Amino acid sequence: MKILYLCSGFLPEKVGAMELHMQFTAKALIRQGHDVVVFCREYSPGKPEFVVESSTYDGIPVRRMNYKYSDCTSFEHLYSNPTILKAVEEVVDDFRPDVVHIHHLNSLTMDVAEMLLAAQIPYVMTLHDYWMGCPRTQRITAALETCPEINLEKCLHCLRQLWPGFFNGGREDVPRAEADAKDREVLEAYHEVVNKVLRSARKLIAPSRFVKRIYERYGIDRQHISIIPHGLDRSHFAGVDRVRSPVFRFGYLGPVIPSKGAHILIEAFKLIGGSDCSLQIWGEVLPYHKDTNYGHRLMVLSKGWETSIDFHSRYENRDVAKILANIDVLVIPSIWYEANPMTLREAFLSGTAVIVSNFGVLAEAVDDGVTGLLFNVGDSVHLSEKMKMLKDDRRLLQQLVDAPKDVPNVEENVASLKQIYGI
Repeated sequence: MKILYLCSGFLPEKVGAMELHMQFTAKALIRQGHDVVVFCREYSPGKPEFVVESSTYDGIPVRRMNYKYSDCTSFEHLYSNPTILKAVEEVVDDFRPDVVHIHHLNSLTMDVAEMLLAAQIPYVMTLHDYWMGCPRTQRITAALETCPEINLEKCLHCLRQLWPGFFNGGREDVPRAEADAKDREVLEAYHEVVNKVLRSARKLIAPSRFVKRIYERYGIDRQHISIIPHGLDRSHFAGVDRVRSPVFRFGYLGPVIPSKGAHILIEAFKLIGGSDCSLQIWGEVLPYHKDTNYGHRLMVLSKGWETSIDFHSRYENRDVAKILANIDVLVIPSIWYEANPMTLREAFLSGTAVIVSNFGVLAEAVDDGVTGLLFNVGDSVHLSEKMKMLKDDRRLLQQLVDAPKDVPNVEENVASLKQIYGI
């Protein structure tokens, strides 16, 4: 079978749970004799706009289209782009896939769904996050307020702040009532397209029950969504021994952005910190929409604690097992809902205890007091209490580590995907 993956980015330029999941499943499918091609967007300032180049990554054929948003003059252009559609059509005509697996359409175009339907090529879509319905992706505002439901009035305020040039609400020459009406029409048209794309898929795939519930509340039939937890490549964890230390080590792994809550972890650590414990922050500080100084704020927050708090930059997935082997407790202090907490499952595989926010997918994935500890989302004082509890109670720590946990492997994941593909 020929399977085309469509996504907003791919390794090695873009590294995250989605890209790694694609790598794992594509390699497994190729090993089983199937043909897989990845089409993705890349960002390269030195290359011409829309140029498509073919390459391979880890044995996976990849077509990368350079896109720098040079033609983007409206909100509609963020999800409907005829030039990008033409590039995808050319790949489809050349590869002739039996099924298309859409992993993400951000930086691409939702028009591909209608094109595939016209060509009678079925597509499935994995809901890696909440971008389908939330242009900010994470169902969280710039003020870090979560959005359990889609509220157009709230969306208007949020998106006008993010893209004032795309909405009439940012113009002083347009009366407020008229601006609100026009901008509301823009968002209603967007949601109409999103709903059509979601409903026209052969199947939607959610990595967790929580993600499925979010999209059910968005109006998607629950029967249209299958829950398939992402599988992990366990080979990196084989033969990695845990490293002992006289210092009790807390750690954070992942993108360093405000919605991931590293600031909450640092605040909590400072409440219990001393010469007998340390904190390691692993991950690249990334721009978060218009917020570009989060890394600086973390440094200011950590001032005076330089001997106890270490900041490490971007790491490779192959190194995760070794990093976790040098951490006693992984803390995931996210203040957004999360969708696929890959680092949590990696901690489970590595024998690292976890403390996570009692929020969204994280609360679903951790049995409090059995497989990990939960703390009240955004509450650094409550988090510090949980951290101190594990630092002081090594027996509880070991109980959490030893508790049985269900972490699917890649082969299990691919077997479920093949059923949906019709293989």
